[in-house]
Amino acid sequence: MSVGEATIVAVRAVVTFVSLLIFTRLLGKTQIAQLTYFEWVTGITIGSIGGVLTTDLSIRPWPVFVGLAVWVALVMLTQYIALKSRWTGKMLDGEPVVVVHNGQILEKSLAQVRMRVGELNSLLREKNVFDISTVEAALLEPHGKLSVLLRSQERPVTPKDLKIPTAYEGLGVELVVDGEVMEQNLRRMGLNRAWLLDRLREEGVSGPGEAFLAIIDTQGRIYVDRYEDRLPPADRVGDYPGPN
Repeated sequence: MSVGEATIVAVRAVVTFVSLLIFTRLLGKTQIAQLTYFEWVTGITIGSIGGVLTTDLSIRPWPVFVGLAVWVALVMLTQYIALKSRWTGKMLDGEPVVVVHNGQILEKSLAQVRMRVGELNSLLREKNVFDISTVEAALLEPHGKLSVLLRSQERPVTPKDLKIPTAYEGLGVELVVDGEVMEQNLRRMGLNRAWLLDRLREEGVSGPGEAFLAIIDTQGRIYVDRYEDRLPPADRVGDYPGPN
């Protein structure tokens, strides 16, 4: 490959990378979540077109780019139609299939989704289920994951079951990330840097630069992770003298 060809490939790669980044943002987060068949096919096709656009110097890039843009537009149109039409959504994504009901394996459902009993048992073990009789319902989702509902007597006890009142927890707010103070989060919480420095000192941290992460929860408790972890040496769990 000559220097000129390498330059062309590099320019195409940059343009394709930026274009795919924009297109995938437009398509939404479902393209990076657990994929359905439709999302899997569209993702592979768009990536393949991007690869051809980058490296195949025997073709003109503009028609390929137009094809890529049209393909993305068609995917977006199909997604919009699926949001408005339940039938289209079911056709594209499929529906969950019940494979276990009241502790009984539904053989016809397994045959429908082309799943062997061994695969089902493996998916159940991933959910920490080793006894099928404890399962009230297990559904194979369109993206291939198994959702499991245990019988009520097999589920863990919750504070609600014991009628124990609990406080709202919510999400923590980052105050320091990678040694940098998140000023906007401090203002949003009605706090200031002086308060933060005092709380960090209480945690044994002299300043934000020593903290990899600091988070405050809804109860006002602060969690601090230092760059230099002060932990006692852990016992080795293996008998091999080499590296872990």
